[in-house]
Amino acid sequence: MEKFPAGRTEAGLSAIKRDLKEAPAEKGAYFCDYETFKSLYRTQARLLMRSGRAVAVALLWLLDAKGRTLSGPAAAPAVRLLKRDILLSLRRSDTVAACGDARFIAILPLTDCRNAERAMQRIARRFEGDCGQGGIQITYKLGPVEPLEKLNPGSACPAAYRRS
Repeated sequence: MEKFPAGRTEAGLSAIKRDLKEAPAEKGAYFCDYETFKSLYRTQARLLMRSGRAVAVALLWLLDAKGRTLSGPAAAPAVRLLKRDILLSLRRSDTVAACGDARFIAILPLTDCRNAERAMQRIARRFEGDCGQGGIQITYKLGPVEPLEKLNPGSACPAAYRRS
């Protein structure tokens, strides 16, 4: 059976818009799986072809006290904490996905590199406050989302950042 039965077009559009509406109580960034994230990233890249507005992309990951990427079952509590801190530190219009054991990727629409850097510092401060001095470090790399026609891995925001 069809979810939206045929009928008056105006009524059908209203029903679809009601179905698409997000629940109001959600705070912070939108979290999705990586496949959905890729589609949203590509949509942002398409929009850039028209708007030219800044959109930043950030990759965040955790390192252990020896500078190695955190992984395995022992990493799970810190990864859950990082996810929570990312979602609470970013805006509702930002999108986040997990992309590996202890890595997250985020799209920050209408955000230049300077403001993306500020957002990453907010996340790092929150994580440090929540995590304490366990030797776990948060690291990130920032760059702009490029329009589809211009995708070029060479242009990026200033160098990667490591906070211990």
